[in-house]
Amino acid sequence: MKPAWDETEARRCGSVLALRAYTSRLIGSDPSLVLHGGGNTSLKLDGTLYVKGTGSDLAAVHEADFTALDLAALRGLLADDRLPDAELMRRVDACKQSPDAPKPSIETLLHAALPRTFVEHAHADAVLAVANVARSAEACAAAFGNHAPLVPYRHSGAALARACISVFEREATPDAIGLILAFHGVVAFGDTARDSYANLLRLVAMAEGHLQKHAVARITVAKPQNPDLAEAERLRSAASALAGHPLAMKVVCTPETLAFAGRPDLAVVSQQGPPTPQHAIFTKRVPLIDGDVAAYAARYR
Repeated sequence: MKPAWDETEARRCGSVLALRAYTSRLIGSDPSLVLHGGGNTSLKLDGTLYVKGTGSDLAAVHEADFTALDLAALRGLLADDRLPDAELMRRVDACKQSPDAPKPSIETLLHAALPRTFVEHAHADAVLAVANVARSAEACAAAFGNHAPLVPYRHSGAALARACISVFEREATPDAIGLILAFHGVVAFGDTARDSYANLLRLVAMAEGHLQKHAVARITVAKPQNPDLAEAERLRSAASALAGHPLAMKVVCTPETLAFAGRPDLAVVSQQGPPTPQHAIFTKRVPLIDGDVAAYAARYR
């Protein structure tokens, strides 16, 4: 994982918030770090939390895409144990310094909870490959040591923010540069834009090193033959009929996809559902593997 930081480009940033937006774009532009525009970043400055607004693509954000919120008010909400999570999240909007600002990220409270100036939250492939396993705590301890304590899975929002506070206060050492969110993603932080960005890449590099150390032999497949386009068209037509409008189909025949499709346990591993909720948003729950589009649609509904 090589940093994309460009010192010349960074010096062109006219403010700390512009620098925050610049490193956010570096993260969002790397598909191995984010999921389809996902992830969120923040900056704490003079009692204000600037957090990426919901709906903006991290790869293309600028200063205007960050929402300014009252940091003390956000932390006050988190400190009130009497507030149910749903009510707490509803009150986050009231902390905006401008009512016309974009809706803040669902992870706003997570960003507010952590004490560091810059915070990055992403869903890096390598980190998920380490953490999304049955013995997650053991794998993460081996991969990240005391650099990133593991936060048990919680729903995004208030529950996750409170879990992060608890783990950070209890387990973070001076060597901590982030947190691993079990079955979710990774958080990195730092006191400068460059350090925080570098800490995210450092955690990803640790995950990559762990995976390489424990890698099994790659599955190789013969060069694929031409795909059965008639079967592909049958599936496309059937899906379009159920959807009620024409759908496009993309046929992908890479060694990796063919190796996965050829697994003897495909009917088991493909139907378990993704372990990361953010994956479910884009891949949906399970793939169709038997060609019965009508039955698949019924199960999906």
